[in-house]
Amino acid sequence: MNDYTVFTNAFNTLRAEVARHIVGNDSLIDLVCISVLTGLSTAAEGESGIGKSRAAEVCMQASGLNKGLIVLAGDTQPSDVSGNLFFNLKTGEYDIRQGPFQRFQSMILDELNRTTDRVWNALLDILNSRRTVIDGKEFPLDELFVMLATLNPIESEGTRPLPRALRDRIDLSAWVNYPSEAELAEISYRNRQNLEVDSVLEVDDIKHCRYLFGGAMRTIDREIDAEAARIANGFGGPAWRVRTSPRTVISMVNAATAWALAQRGHASPTIDDVRRMAYPAIRHTVEPEEYMSTAERNALVLNTLKGLGVTV
Repeated sequence: MNDYTVFTNAFNTLRAEVARHIVGNDSLIDLVCISVLTGLSTAAEGESGIGKSRAAEVCMQASGLNKGLIVLAGDTQPSDVSGNLFFNLKTGEYDIRQGPFQRFQSMILDELNRTTDRVWNALLDILNSRRTVIDGKEFPLDELFVMLATLNPIESEGTRPLPRALRDRIDLSAWVNYPSEAELAEISYRNRQNLEVDSVLEVDDIKHCRYLFGGAMRTIDREIDAEAARIANGFGGPAWRVRTSPRTVISMVNAATAWALAQRGHASPTIDDVRRMAYPAIRHTVEPEEYMSTAERNALVLNTLKGLGVTV
C-alpha cells in the first residue's frame, strides 16, 4: 500500500525552503510546489518586478530539477523555443541545435503574454505532444518535465491575450498582489542576508511523488468529478464571452487531488478540496463579455464562485 504521507512531507519540505526566500504570496508558493511534485503547470500573474519569476526559480532550484528560463518578447522566434538547424562551418554540414525544452527538466516561460502567435503555436505543439521536432527528428521532453509561466496584467503595455488553446494547457494560476508595506520591509531585510537556496529534494523524490499522484488519481470518487463540473458549468452565463472547458474540470480535479495529498496525505480529495482549487483552476481560462481590467475580472470570477457556494 502506498504511503501518501511521503507526498505531504516532500511538499512541506519544499514549501518551507521556498517560503524562506519568498515573502508572502502563500497561494503562489503552494501552487508552484504542487506543480513541481505533480507535473501540473502553473502561471503567476501580476505586475512586473514583484517576484513571480523568483518564486518559480527558487522552487525549481530547491526541488533538485535542472531548470531553463525563456524570457519571451516580441522578437522571440519559434526556434528559440524548439531548437533549429544551423550550418556548421567546420564540417560543412547542418547540425541540430537543441532548444531549452530538450535540455532541461523544468521550464520557466517569463512574460508569456508578451510574445507572438508563432511562438505560441510552437509552445502549444510542444505542450500537446510533449516533444519537439527538428528536421524530422523527435526529442521527447524529460519524464519529469514541468512548466511554470509568468503573465503580466492584460492592461500592461505590450501584453496580448493568450489564445484559448494555450490557456487551456495551463492547469493553475495565481494572482500575485503587490507587497504590503510590512512585506516590502521584510523583502529588503532578506535581500541583505544573501540567503542561498538549498536543494532540499532529489530527482528520485520527485519521481516518487509523481508516482503517488498518479496512484491517487485512480481512486477518486465520482462525486468529485460532479462537483468540479458543477462549478465549471456556472461560468456559462451571458456574462462570459469565453467559458470554462473540459480541461478546466480535469485541472480542478487534478489540483484537488494534489491538495489532499499535500495537506493531509490522503489519496481521495473531498468536496472542500475541489472548492479550494476552483479559483486557481478557473481564473485564467475565462473571459468576460465586457472588457475588464485583470482586477475586475478576478473580482467577477470570485463573485461567480460565491454564487455557486464556493468561498475563496
